[in-house]
Amino acid sequence: MGLKELYKFCQHSWYGRMLVNIGKWFIARDAFHRKLKIHSKGSLRINKWVYGKNNILVVGEKACLDKVLIKIIGSNNVIHIGANTIIGERCRILLFGNNLNLTIGEDCTFSHDDEILVQENHSSVTIGDDCMFSHHINIRTSDAHPIYSLNSHKRTNTAKNITIGNHVWVTADVIIQKGTVIGNGCIVGARSIVNSNYASNSSEASSDINNIIIAGAPARIVKNNIYWKRSFDKNDG
Repeated sequence: MGLKELYKFCQHSWYGRMLVNIGKWFIARDAFHRKLKIHSKGSLRINKWVYGKNNILVVGEKACLDKVLIKIIGSNNVIHIGANTIIGERCRILLFGNNLNLTIGEDCTFSHDDEILVQENHSSVTIGDDCMFSHHINIRTSDAHPIYSLNSHKRTNTAKNITIGNHVWVTADVIIQKGTVIGNGCIVGARSIVNSNYASNSSEASSDINNIIIAGAPARIVKNNIYWKRSFDKNDG
């Protein structure tokens, strides 16, 4: 069969189209790790779709990704997940662009159905150690679609990095938008929409307003000087 005949077969035969779709699926899944190099010392149960090259996934010792979707459209991107971090079922990690970076520290937990979107070139999401994320949380560096000024025709909603400190508790149904900076030891209340930089100097990588409760839509500081634990003490209650 010549190339012309093969092309016609693939275009007009249902069997040919099925073979082409299977081939596309196999390539997208990157079964031979050519598009996504994986360096893992943990446990992985992931579903991955990768379009690009030179992407890297690093998973620390005893970390666990349980039925997690990783989708990458772009090149030269890095995902680093620290030791003992657990990411639960139906969580999604999406990297759309080039030279993106997602860093999740050690001893973090993600419940289920959480989504992290790192979008637009050179964007990043940085999460510290010992953070606790509930379910249906959405973290994104971009609005996903551009918005322009009617007068100047310049874009008004460029992507911004997100930084979350150490020992942060993010409760259910929270949306963390571009440019957010959350300090150490903080709590984010349920169904909050967080879009602020809580550092006194926005150029710094981490917030110096620590141990606060943030809540509301949009979120604001509702309580200062707090700390939290993952489990109750015997004398609590």
